[in-house]
Amino acid sequence: MAERSASAQQQHSAGDVAQARELFNQGLALRESGDLVGAIEKLRAAHGLASTPITGVELGRTYLSAGKLVEAREALLSVGRLPFESRETARSATARTDAAALADQVRARIPSLLVKVNGVPIDSVAVTIDGAAVATEALTAPRLVNPGLHEIVATSTSGGSASTKVDMKEGESRSVELRIVFVGDTAVKTPVPPGGSPAGGAAVLTAIPADTGPTGQSSVLPALMYTGFGLAAAGVVVGSATGVIANDKASAVKNACDGLVCPRSIDGDLSTGRAMGTVSTIAFVAAGAGAAVGLIALLLRPHHENAGTTASWVAPWVGPASGGVSGSFRF
Repeated sequence: MAERSASAQQQHSAGDVAQARELFNQGLALRESGDLVGAIEKLRAAHGLASTPITGVELGRTYLSAGKLVEAREALLSVGRLPFESRETARSATARTDAAALADQVRARIPSLLVKVNGVPIDSVAVTIDGAAVATEALTAPRLVNPGLHEIVATSTSGGSASTKVDMKEGESRSVELRIVFVGDTAVKTPVPPGGSPAGGAAVLTAIPADTGPTGQSSVLPALMYTGFGLAAAGVVVGSATGVIANDKASAVKNACDGLVCPRSIDGDLSTGRAMGTVSTIAFVAAGAGAAVGLIALLLRPHHENAGTTASWVAPWVGPASGGVSGSFRF
């Protein structure tokens, strides 16, 4: 079937024209009452049934009142694409002029958002803005959006994803970067602070995986294990050293005293001995707590099938003036 000409497409049935007129009047009444959502619905239907410069400009004005600048400009531009009718009224001619002027004014108010996806091939990522899919080709240039809060989501076919929210102001131009970084064969989503990036900057979301396994423990438990055993070792060393000093000072005090009578010259040794004894006690308590944490983490740590054949073990040791923890850990 041959394509119809533009003038033929403008020929509407009497029923379409009559219904469009009713919808148009209803839309204007709803806009006057403050029901912009209902007004847009009626005016869109009227413009779809019988597109005229008048229905187009009024639809554009209603979109403007609702803050939908992108839709408003498209409705206004559609008026300029309508063919001229031989019997077009002066009101229609005025509507054409008003639509063109409004379209130019609105364009300067529309925010633009450039979305960049890094870390994976761009053709392997699906991007949505407020749930609506954005073609890959559209990511090469800024995209016009309405003022307000927008959620941008990038999902890789490999399983990684990244998302952020950006609050756009009228006339603002911003760039948002969503970065999916792979370590090994895994990509994990990490959040971006609400509000996105500062004006003129880029909000960066880096999806960096952690080898957490099904329970999320395998990256935490080794850290607790090493920390616990390290504290135990340090506590044993400090406790042993200060304990030796305390014993030496106690012996010096005992040798210098005659029963309960002691010379004032040993006051310093007495104070030092008491202080070292207190430090030694605290250090050994800390060592015990550290060893307990380390042993609990060791027992809770998941075992891997390819681990070595030697079982994990740990034992503290104490020398004349030193101490520590030794052991073998299976991973």
